[in-house]
Formats: sequence, structure tokens, C-alpha cells
Amino acid sequence: MISKSSTRTTTSILFLFVATIMVLPLAAEAAQTSALQGEWEGHVEFTNVQPEIQLKFDMTEKGTLTAKMNLPNQDATGLPIENIDIDGNAVSFELVNNNTRALFKGTLSEDDGSISGEFIQAGHSYPFLLNSTGKGSVKMTNK
Repeated sequence: MISKSSTRTTTSILFLFVATIMVLPLAAEAAQTSALQGEWEGHVEFTNVQPEIQLKFDMTEKGTLTAKMNLPNQDATGLPIENIDIDGNAVSFELVNNNTRALFKGTLSEDDGSISGEFIQAGHSYPFLLNSTGKGSVKMTNK
């Protein structure tokens, strides 16, 4: 005969096991999201030029990741970033400026210190590299 105490213990253990399985993917995603928070600097490798990129990821109070970009070579600041997606170490986001969209698809390094990948715009693809700079060094304003 199984006692009520034994049944409760088994049920509690089963509940904790299921809860852990459900929470682990969320914790991993939150860790990746927090790895992006902060400021990043780098460039796109076009054929003749390598324009500087400054990017800042912030977390809203609701836990949503947001970002803005500066393009110092073009005197453009506070450009909106949309469609931020993180899947494991795969990172993608879109720069939206007027009616122009550019997609960044990259990979977050194992040490969370850089993102490298492809910049895709108007059917053309170019390599890009961003390095984490920490916080407080890039002024992000809308111009």
C-alpha cells in the first residue's frame, strides 16, 4: 500500500522536474538576451570602404530587447533596429531607415564578445563584425 506522504513526495518531485524542463530554455534565452545588452562597435566590409557601426541593445521593463544604431560615417544617429531575434548563438536584426531595410544575420561568439555575420541589403551581402564595448561609451540620440 502506498502512503499519502509517499504520493505527495512523488508528485512534488515530478512537478519540480517538469517545471525545471520548462524553465531551462527560458533561462538560456534570457542569458543570450542579456549577453547582447550593452554597446557594440564594428563595421561592414564593403568592397572599397568599411563604415563604422555603433549599436546599443537595451532591455525594457517588460523584458523586451530593443536597439538603436549610429552610423558615424553618415552622420546618422539613433536609427531604429527592429525584429531582433536570438536563437542560441544565432542573432539577427533589421536596420530600418526611411523606406530602406537592411538585415544583419550573425553569430554571437562563445565569449559573448563579438557578433560576426552577413549584412544583407537590396540583394547584396557583405561581412560585418561587431565587438562588445561595454556600457557608457556610445551616445545614442535621434537626429
